[in-house]
Amino acid sequence: MSQTKDIDKAAEFTAPFAPGEAVTPEHAAWMKAQTRETLDKIERGDMTYRSLDEVMRAHGFDAR
Repeated sequence: MSQTKDIDKAAEFTAPFAPGEAVTPEHAAWMKAQTRETLDKIERGDMTYRSLDEVMRAHGFDAR
């Protein structure tokens, strides 16, 4: 799949839902796959969890 198609597919799955719109099985499967991929990266040590507050402080967005 080309990068453009990947972006299009991601945009399709991350678009806001309309009021009352249900989650499709495809969307649920995509979300589970994204979550699993992230958890696998954390378990391998390729990624660490940082709280939103930590990220905001690191990037100068700490408005609290």
